[in-house]
Amino acid sequence: MNYPHVSAILKPFIDYSNVPVDCLELARDRGTRLHAAFASYALMVWSPRLPAEDQGYFDSFKRWFDQYVVKVHAVEKQLLDDAFGFVGTPDFIGELSIPAGTFLMAVVDWKTPVTSSRTWKAQANAYLHLAKKAGYPAQISGILQPDPDGNIARMTWVESEAKHFAAFVSALNCHRYFKS
Repeated sequence: MNYPHVSAILKPFIDYSNVPVDCLELARDRGTRLHAAFASYALMVWSPRLPAEDQGYFDSFKRWFDQYVVKVHAVEKQLLDDAFGFVGTPDFIGELSIPAGTFLMAVVDWKTPVTSSRTWKAQANAYLHLAKKAGYPAQISGILQPDPDGNIARMTWVESEAKHFAAFVSALNCHRYFKS
């Protein structure tokens, strides 16, 4: 089956009309480089050499990862849901240590923009749904935004799973209706 990807489903709801094309291209290229570097670090494999302007983001990610990640279960693994008919590739599924010595199985999406998008919560919950469907005992999803200056990354936990997943399913139904 050729199911649509979470990012393609949500793409019509992201507005970049006020962002210059050259800025979008630079941000896309930076995101691609950094996702590869973050994945390499999380999997403890070779890390690519990064341009100087990316180093702060990478240092920020490493600080967060080293402080909170207890165990990696999956990195950029494509998951699917045959019932709803979509696929997605969560950036990270793993166990995190949070304050008070509590461990939490989480699905985390890595984002390099400094500002956020409303679609991120729907995307994170779609990934959480896929992780659960694939048998990962994930409890929560979150958005990790590494800091460009190397400070510890900002984690935003996505609450109200049902609300954000319902928004995603609505987008999926619109995708099917208009793209089929």
